Amino acid sequence: MAKVEWYGSRSDTYRTIVRRVPGLKAADVEKAEEIRAKAEAFLAPHHANNAPHRAPDDSISRLSVESGIVDAYVVLTDEDGGAGAIEYYLAPMKKGAGLVAGES
Repeated sequence: MAKVEWYGSRSDTYRTIVRRVPGLKAADVEKAEEIRAKAEAFLAPHHANNAPHRAPDDSISRLSVESGIVDAYVVLTDEDGGAGAIEYYLAPMKKGAGLVAGES
C-alpha cells in the first residue's frame, strides 16, 4: 500500500484541493440555493399563520445562503432570536435538505 505524507494539516490540504477544482464552489452554492428554496416552502405556512398577528415593523424569519472559503451554508435568521425554535419545531432546513424521513 502506498504511504502518503501530509505536509500541513489535512483540512488545509482539503481546502487547497477544493479551491482548485473548477466549478466545485459554484456547484456547492447551487446546491445550497436548492436547499434554501425547498426550506422556504416549508417555512411559508409559518409565515402565513403569523402574518395576521404581525405588526408592520415586526421581524420575520429569513433563509439565506452564505458562502465560506470552501462550503456554502443555508442560514435561518430571526431578529427576535426565534430561529432555533423555528428549526426545532418546524425543521424547514432539515426538510429542505431531505434529512427528515418522508420529506424532501
